[in-house]
Amino acid sequence: MNPQFNTNFISGIMPNDKNIEIFGCQATRKVFFIQNGKTQNFNELEKNKKEVIAELFFSDAVAQKDLGHLKLTQALEEFTFCCFGSADNSTDIFEDGTLGNVEFNTCKVGCRCEKWESKRVKINGFAITPRELQVLKFLATDYADKEIAHILNVSPSTLDTHKAHLLRKFSVHSKSGLISEAFKLKIITL
Repeated sequence: MNPQFNTNFISGIMPNDKNIEIFGCQATRKVFFIQNGKTQNFNELEKNKKEVIAELFFSDAVAQKDLGHLKLTQALEEFTFCCFGSADNSTDIFEDGTLGNVEFNTCKVGCRCEKWESKRVKINGFAITPRELQVLKFLATDYADKEIAHILNVSPSTLDTHKAHLLRKFSVHSKSGLISEAFKLKIITL
């Protein structure tokens, strides 16, 4: 076998792969999935697979409150977009119906889903606050700290406090170490 050949295919992309990769369109927030080599609309997802997503949704009071004004089918699709909408090489729903890990990098900074219980990020036993998650996403950009503080409407010293908390929670000693760990854990992506 060629050592450069990558065997980490996106789930569902091969014709007999019953695992599912969910992805969403950023412009429309519509959700699709790939299974058995075919791309389909979210509404075509098997009932038992939708039910496991619904269980997660109904266990999240904050998400229910945020999406309560929508019809259940719309709320479930929006919830799925926010929790599983990144096309990556991590299975979202396994063949046996088990859910994969919630994705933290689907939405833009400031999305209401940052406060959902389902999207709580825990690192080394520490919960990452929604604000720390915002800071982390901005730290991975080309913005200078001063610009990040301005965008987040906080003082530079408050931004430094958030960074210090993140460094401690991730058990790293530098911004580059922090960003590297966040990428490894798929909390942020390019």
